[in-house]
Amino acid sequence: MARTFTLGTLVTRAKQRADMENATFIADAEWKGIVSSAYAELFSLLAASGLRYFESVDTVTTDGSAAYALPADFLSSIGVDYVVNAQGSRRQLEELMAQERNLYTGASSSGEAVAYSLVGTDLTFYPTPPTSQDYEHRYIPQPADLSDSADGTSVDVVTPDGEQFLIWYAAVMALSKEESDVRVAMAERERFRQRVEEWAVLRSLHSPRRLIVDEGGYSDPADFRRGSW
Repeated sequence: MARTFTLGTLVTRAKQRADMENATFIADAEWKGIVSSAYAELFSLLAASGLRYFESVDTVTTDGSAAYALPADFLSSIGVDYVVNAQGSRRQLEELMAQERNLYTGASSSGEAVAYSLVGTDLTFYPTPPTSQDYEHRYIPQPADLSDSADGTSVDVVTPDGEQFLIWYAAVMALSKEESDVRVAMAERERFRQRVEEWAVLRSLHSPRRLIVDEGGYSDPADFRRGSW
């Protein structure tokens, strides 16, 4: 369902929107940087809506430590699952709040971790899990920097509205640098921004966090306080 264009095509369309097809005021290399910034804004809009379109998975195999480095392209976390078996069973870990940071101090698990937290550049498990367990960290990566990419690089703009938002966003930046009137371009950019945000919410409507119970039960960090862990 991806809607993809080459970077060169997006640059050309942005030039057309800004009526700068034959202008040399902005070099082609700079145009790529402008389109890259517009793409990053589109990416952020979709990610902030709760849409899991750009989701990635990082598998962490434990070595007896509590903390493991986050992926180099990490932006934000969706959740962490314990891999129960090779048949695909997963058990969701709870995310600890900052106020619960000392809940498992000094504790090690003989079974599996039941909670996690993002601390600095690390993913930290609570309590410390034993070795040779697999956990899947689902996360949103950083948007790609397209400024040095080749013209033929494929760029996923997700929807037709996403395409138009990116192009008009780039046109606004180009016209602003030229000190031209940006009012029409800004109005179009905001029109497509609204349509992108509405589409993202309708496609994947997220409700506030809630307790999720599956057939295997659930692990509540509060159980540790009650002595049932």
